Amino acid sequence: MKYEESDKVELKREMVKDLDKEIVAFLNTKGGTIYIGVEDNGDVVGVPQELKDEYDEKVSAIITNNIKPNSRNNVTFSYNEDGVLEINVKEGDSKPYYLTEKGPKSSGTYIRVGRSKRPATDDEILTMIRDSSGWLWENQVSKEQDLTFDELSKIAKKKNLEFGPHKFRNLKIINKDGQLTNLGLLVSDQNPIEVKFAVYDKNLDFKVKEEFHGSIVTIADDVLKYAELFNTTSAKIIPGQISRVETKSYPGASLREAILNAICHAEYFAPSNIKVEFFNDKVKITNPGNIYNNGTIEDIKRGIQSFRNPSLVILLNKLGYIENYGTAIQRIIEAY
Repeated sequence: MKYEESDKVELKREMVKDLDKEIVAFLNTKGGTIYIGVEDNGDVVGVPQELKDEYDEKVSAIITNNIKPNSRNNVTFSYNEDGVLEINVKEGDSKPYYLTEKGPKSSGTYIRVGRSKRPATDDEILTMIRDSSGWLWENQVSKEQDLTFDELSKIAKKKNLEFGPHKFRNLKIINKDGQLTNLGLLVSDQNPIEVKFAVYDKNLDFKVKEEFHGSIVTIADDVLKYAELFNTTSAKIIPGQISRVETKSYPGASLREAILNAICHAEYFAPSNIKVEFFNDKVKITNPGNIYNNGTIEDIKRGIQSFRNPSLVILLNKLGYIENYGTAIQRIIEAY
């Protein structure tokens, strides 16, 4: 068998004192396997016969005593044909997992990043708690209840879509008790979230600096229009062709998809803004929040969907901004 470290494989020559941290990191991320008896370079040394019972007892004690919540159903271990102790860890569904003696704080909660573990930040721990409980920011009752929806109504009317208070519950703009939700706040005229837009010259001085306010749907319209204005076209003559070839700096749907992706999947619970920045050689689009639900770039490329703001996604889909098929990154790659 070939052994090689990765985001899901950890190699250890022998039993280490922080094995519990490695297990916690896999539980809190995408799961993985720890091999004890293998050098970092993949060479097998195995576990000496006289230590096998001791190693078994230590791993069992770690799972039973050192980690909370209960992870016994997520961790199995045995010796393989190479005499290597193989500890298989499944991703847990009761995150965050943490060291019993430290509790669910940064010093006791670990995640796997690439080929190594690191302490989870307070925000990451809070996100795990929320995600495990099914908590969604957009479904919570808005602190502001005196909201208006003039901008959203105008956009819906332009698209020949029926929109009004009678649709609010289905769209989750109001909850079953008739209270306006955070999604309602987000699409209202009083939405506190803003999107910052900037264009820089070669010295990184501002050529354009704008801040967009209002309903998140109006903001999407305005930012997309501005972005298209600065998506410049270059032309070149190709020998043997009569017509010149014109090329957008950011081809096809790439710019639109990236901006809408940032709006759809921002962590609005976090007090930060979405930014769209045009540099001489690139556009940088940033939004608060990590990839949702411990996803990876490879997951996104394959079209695997996970929604931080599912009701916002449904609303933008109904309004014709997005297709809701998890193809945004694929469309960007295809455009290039």
